[in-house]
Amino acid sequence: MKERPSLGEALRIKVNDENLFSGVDQRILNHSMKKGELSKFLDMTNKTLSTKIEQYNQSNEHQIEPIVIAKSHYYSRHDIASLREFMGVEQYYSDLYSSKLIAITNHKGGTGKSSTTMTLAVGLALDLIDSQRVLVIDMDPQGSVGSTLTFNSAEQKDEEIITFIDILLRNFEDDNPVKTFLDNGHTLEEIILAVMFNTHLPNLKTLIAYPTDDRLVGVFFNLEDEQKLELICDFRDNIKPILNKHFDTVLIDTPPADNAILWCLFEAVDALLVPITPKFIDLASTTNFMGTLATRLEQLPSHGTNIKWLKAAVVNHDPKSREEKDIVGRLCRSVQDRLISNYINRSEAFLEAASTGRTVLDLVQSRSKTSKTEFHKAISSSEAFVNTFKIEMQTLNLEK
Repeated sequence: MKERPSLGEALRIKVNDENLFSGVDQRILNHSMKKGELSKFLDMTNKTLSTKIEQYNQSNEHQIEPIVIAKSHYYSRHDIASLREFMGVEQYYSDLYSSKLIAITNHKGGTGKSSTTMTLAVGLALDLIDSQRVLVIDMDPQGSVGSTLTFNSAEQKDEEIITFIDILLRNFEDDNPVKTFLDNGHTLEEIILAVMFNTHLPNLKTLIAYPTDDRLVGVFFNLEDEQKLELICDFRDNIKPILNKHFDTVLIDTPPADNAILWCLFEAVDALLVPITPKFIDLASTTNFMGTLATRLEQLPSHGTNIKWLKAAVVNHDPKSREEKDIVGRLCRSVQDRLISNYINRSEAFLEAASTGRTVLDLVQSRSKTSKTEFHKAISSSEAFVNTFKIEMQTLNLEK
């Protein structure tokens, strides 16, 4: 089975010149740390850090080399992760908190599901203290979350892409690529880990979607009742344990539809996050979705008992708009305590990030075309939102 490119291979792939700064992809450079900052973070002197890097390079084929800009030395997140592993720095997050699968969902399109998923994924993965292992699964056949986050996916377009839907349908299609690998002796766990894509952060992986993924709906309705039950429960019974083993947080971007893709997902996840843009049409759709969700979940095999957390999130919000303030007030009265307290505010920085294939948390002010005010608005609200979400998940105790 052909695995996805290793870190070393990924970093050697030529990238678009527009994404380069001093010869380095900006997504990597923007999250790199100066040598002094890294020394302080690791609680050691610059001299000790140099010694540790030299010891690492003597012991490993992959070499840690600084990114030199104006005589300053920067180290990428990938090199920092390699060095910390070499030094035996404890990764304690999984020892303290259970792994969780969270679906970002809303039956209406255009409510901010994809941008919320990407902001959360990058925000969680950037935390060097927690060092969470984060996976993003794109289950929207028309979505772009996975391909946006995926590092150098354009260079890998000629490869055979295996999506999460391919994995779900492995027992129900004769020509399924996952079935072929299983028949050749590979385990399901090996296949799932092999088909993930690297990103610009070492602890963030993706499974991308493809337009043909919507075929699951047709396959589902042509199955016998017993097979339908098997398909709906497969994610829960066979795939989720593998993801729990390898990741601390799994974020899943969903299609804006009520179909079999969503039913398979809802049977497996631990939590639901419902983004809403404060517009009247979105308010009506979202409150209806959340109000009828219990009825939908009751029809699934687990009757929704697996869902331990459900909240709405206001995104793309203009706090100066009277109309939006009124809509948020109505939403508060409707969902009450099922609303995340921090909102993601509207900002031109999100447009800049989207146009350059990044999230807003991948931008740095010194190289941003957005005004300082707009930049700060985006970063501060996004970071507050991510931190609130992180605390909510940490307080959600699940059996390990």
